[in-house]
Amino acid sequence: MGDFIRSLPSCFGSDEDIANYGPNNFEIPGFRVYGLHPDTHLVQTYEHEREQIKQLYKDRNEVDVALEWLTR
Repeated sequence: MGDFIRSLPSCFGSDEDIANYGPNNFEIPGFRVYGLHPDTHLVQTYEHEREQIKQLYKDRNEVDVALEWLTR
């Protein structure tokens, strides 16, 4: 099965790097699509949601934000 997955064409939503990883600047995993005809709508939806999450956590303590959302 691994060889089959590796044989499929794939693309990432974005390939950004973060030089200063830390509590206020953490990476949210990218989205990878496999297949001959990838659905770019899925990538766009994920990227939009990813940006919303980044804005939610921006310049805030990630533990406080997570606890706030978990205790709603």
